[in-house]
Amino acid sequence: MCAKAGKAILAAISVVMVIVAAACGSSQPTTSTSKPSASGNQTQPSASASASAPASAGASAVPGVTDTEITIGSFGTLSGAASWIGLGARDGMNIVINEINAAGGIYGRKIKIVSSDDQGDPAQALAAAKKAVERDKVFAILSGAGTTSFMGAMDYLRQSGVPVINGISQGGADTPFAPNIFHLYPAAGSAAAAFPTFIVDNLKLTKIALIGGSDATGQSYLDGFNAELARRGLKAVAMERFAVGDSDFSSQLLKIKATNPEAVLITGLAREVPLIIRQARDLGLKMPLITDATGTAKSTLDVAGDAAEGAYTGYLLPSFFGDPNAEQQEFEKKWAAAYGKIEGRPNFVDQFYYGDAYVLKEALQKAGKDLTREKFIAALETFKDFHRPAGNPVTFSDKIHVVQMAISMNQVKDGNFLATGFVYQADPPAYTTKGGPPKP
Repeated sequence: MCAKAGKAILAAISVVMVIVAAACGSSQPTTSTSKPSASGNQTQPSASASASAPASAGASAVPGVTDTEITIGSFGTLSGAASWIGLGARDGMNIVINEINAAGGIYGRKIKIVSSDDQGDPAQALAAAKKAVERDKVFAILSGAGTTSFMGAMDYLRQSGVPVINGISQGGADTPFAPNIFHLYPAAGSAAAAFPTFIVDNLKLTKIALIGGSDATGQSYLDGFNAELARRGLKAVAMERFAVGDSDFSSQLLKIKATNPEAVLITGLAREVPLIIRQARDLGLKMPLITDATGTAKSTLDVAGDAAEGAYTGYLLPSFFGDPNAEQQEFEKKWAAAYGKIEGRPNFVDQFYYGDAYVLKEALQKAGKDLTREKFIAALETFKDFHRPAGNPVTFSDKIHVVQMAISMNQVKDGNFLATGFVYQADPPAYTTKGGPPKP
């Protein structure tokens, strides 16, 4: 009997020990093995306690949002030949972000920008986007990437559901509607049409040669140029490409010269366009030279020098550097106070992102104190002619997430950009709207 009692006691003790062990085990942190993602980034261990439950009674469960902070991701080309894009985006937006934070933030939350350098590489852009979403767990992304890099992350961002404001990638805007992505720069498919229109309708020329980069941005513009020419029953007499970062364009320009064009239409980055203009004149190309919006920059006047005289350049902002417009002067004053004197800066990207940061601010305010991604997206869709300081108005809806924008043409005269009076309205192509037809 004693033996039976002893066995029963031992059994009971064993049960208690199992229960205690299980309870203790449940309080220990779990670990997971991180595996490299397709991009080579490390996938971070899940942090379910912090991601799915508030850390305190007043904290939010929304990714990237706490009682005191909103984390916004950003990636762009901060190094390399196209660094003028990423640096301009970063510096332009930070002027406004710093002002917002100095004033106490949005509903008491300060904005934290987490930036990554995509090096102008689509694979690096994808890695940066994954880092922002999966590791940094940002609330939203204000992209500072140009077309080449942004397109590398586009599909991933579309599928992520994270709100994205695309500030400068025209190729990104030239894609089918995505419910979580908003484009503050016109689609290449519509903007590019402005330039052949100007040449044919205003300059009355039809023999047009094209030269552009072999990157995604250049290809988007060349496709747009050719599409507009075809719509008019015309075809480029020559089309030459170059690699990003090239500095000698003589081979391409000599081939163009051999076709005896009436005009040469140029698309490229800020470093390339003035070199092409200067080399074209040096090689005896005397016909009108027309550039996309990249040509309206201080670097064109500085690098091309007298060769720029008479060239036509597109522009997407309501005023140019040095304009007496009050908002233009305020932007330039703030930029100089923040960064001092830097050759070739500020550029139009600085100015665009200065205005884009106000779009971010307005959307966060409209979304309200109880901030969610859904409310942020809904807030952006209510924008109707929202005034971007030193920039263009912004209108979105639940069907259109691409801005409409007027493109003007300037001409270099006596070392200055002067308006020609030509203005082209770049409306979003039908295939970029919700439920619109597929891209042709």
